[in-house]
Amino acid sequence: GVKFLQDAKKGKAPKMAGTVVVMGSGHLAFDSARTALRLGASEAVILYGRGKEAFPAEEEELKDLKAEGGRIEYNCVPAEIIKKDSKVKGIKCLKTAAQGIDDTGRKRTGVIEGSDYTINCSAVIASVGQKPDSGALKSEKGIRIGVLDNVLVDPVSLETGLEGVFAAGDLVTAGATVIEAIAAGQKAAVAIHRRSEERRVGKEGRSGWAPYQ
Repeated sequence: GVKFLQDAKKGKAPKMAGTVVVMGSGHLAFDSARTALRLGASEAVILYGRGKEAFPAEEEELKDLKAEGGRIEYNCVPAEIIKKDSKVKGIKCLKTAAQGIDDTGRKRTGVIEGSDYTINCSAVIASVGQKPDSGALKSEKGIRIGVLDNVLVDPVSLETGLEGVFAAGDLVTAGATVIEAIAAGQKAAVAIHRRSEERRVGKEGRSGWAPYQ
């Protein structure tokens, strides 16, 4: 996102055409989407994992985006960039929905199983400001890495695909607010405590793992 805007300012950004998808939210995503439209894209779509009520933007910004040909795709998360002959052809997304309240009192959003769909596009721009450095984890069996180099976790427990290993904050969201990172850390701590208790109970006579409630 940042490099794309820098290149556009210097006149070095490539010409755009068709639909351009922007992954992220906030000012950087808006600037990237509107810049793509000015470079020739017919449509710019910003992907956002929560509902409209949670989107961090002023009404005026939304109106300006719409006026230039952009829109927000709410309640969806990117899963896979589709390429053919080394060219971007689309992006596979998953629908999300509110799933009650988590252990920290915040509304929980989770992926809807079997809800995958594809948005046809000619380019994908990652506009999250910064991204996690997950390179050291890519060789770990069981830990899945998303298209934003973020670690994919269970939306309820925040446990990775590697049993007993949890992740939270920007490593999972690829960039959000400090408050969200703190809340995710608290949620992960609760889940880790539950897992420790389940282990302790198991050793004291109960076989296997106790289920999450």
